[in-house]
Amino acid sequence: GRLNYVLKDKYYLTFTLRADGTNVFAPGNKWGIFPAGSAAWRISDEKFMEPTKKWLSNLKLRAGYGVVASSEVDPYETKGTLSQKPYNYGSESIFGYAPNKMPNTMLTWETTGQWNAGFDFGFLGNRLNGTIDIYLQNTKDLLLDRQLPIVSGFNQIKSNVGKTRNKGLELTLNSLNINNKNFTWSTDLMMYT
Repeated sequence: GRLNYVLKDKYYLTFTLRADGTNVFAPGNKWGIFPAGSAAWRISDEKFMEPTKKWLSNLKLRAGYGVVASSEVDPYETKGTLSQKPYNYGSESIFGYAPNKMPNTMLTWETTGQWNAGFDFGFLGNRLNGTIDIYLQNTKDLLLDRQLPIVSGFNQIKSNVGKTRNKGLELTLNSLNINNKNFTWSTDLMMYT
């Protein structure tokens, strides 16, 4: 579901709620609910910004948070699999089936939550515009193969292990240098850390 609310074309709110399901996980872990929300304020349309209209054409403050998930595992990973194995039965060589992957019924979604905030700006009738964004991204329950002692009969099992954190700053600048009916020249610059 998605809900958008705009007030006076200056204040923006957006909420989304997504439910995803997959049969690669065990019962109880098949479904996940992932929310997101954002807010924005177009500062350049406020009355107190009137004196800047000649040179500042756009100024918008944004902030948001959202959760996404990954279910990148093979089918039947939670149940385990069998593989055909040869063995001797008396003087005959025959085939049977033996466990190939250890089941993990606790396996669940790898989730990433991200905060971000930023400014959109434009100068001189948007001839020069850009964005500045900062973000913080936290991922948990990473879907990775975990090594097992060989005496268990298996060398690894797919598990939810570990977490990561990413953060950064992004700057994007766009300029419209020449714009007429015969020729258009624009420049884009992107920097991030």
